[in-house]
Amino acid sequence: MGLENCSNIIKNSGLILVASLKLSLDSVGTLNTAKTLFYFLIVRIFSAILKPLRTEITLIQKNNTLMKKYYIKYNYLLIIIILLLLIISLFSYFAGENIYNFWLNGSYYISKSLIILILIDSSFVVLGNFFTAIFKALNKFFLISLIDLIFNLSLVLFIYLSKVNNLIDIFKIIILFGLLNTLTKLTFYVFRKI
Repeated sequence: MGLENCSNIIKNSGLILVASLKLSLDSVGTLNTAKTLFYFLIVRIFSAILKPLRTEITLIQKNNTLMKKYYIKYNYLLIIIILLLLIISLFSYFAGENIYNFWLNGSYYISKSLIILILIDSSFVVLGNFFTAIFKALNKFFLISLIDLIFNLSLVLFIYLSKVNNLIDIFKIIILFGLLNTLTKLTFYVFRKI
């Protein structure tokens, strides 16, 4: 889990650091507060759902028959997670600005397009965590963590070196890297050899 923690720190704190070099103070404040509400909250909720699953997988890994049945249930759970993400995203899209303004008492402004971009990023993270939960449970996670770390280092470096200087464009880059990272994790999941 050490590489995973480093990767998360680089993606989140590294992004804030790079953003503070390129953006205004208000934009950095908006980034921090918006990620707290629309990114970290969603990722934490779904992490709480996935943690018991990893424990369950660890307990039944010795029984191949149970493990095969569990994979089928796990795939159904993917559909449920996608639906929950869709519901949360729709709710956040329609009520997000009001919740954000109420929470911060109108201190910062956020646009619906920024909310959507942050929600897409958090959805990629949740789906990526879902695809790798089996590997975490079976302690076969090093290569995936290393690839995740490389993606996030590349992301922060790319944003730092690019001429992008607004929040929307930064999040478009984040989403591109998040999509590629999630597709890589999906590939590991589909072709798993456990």
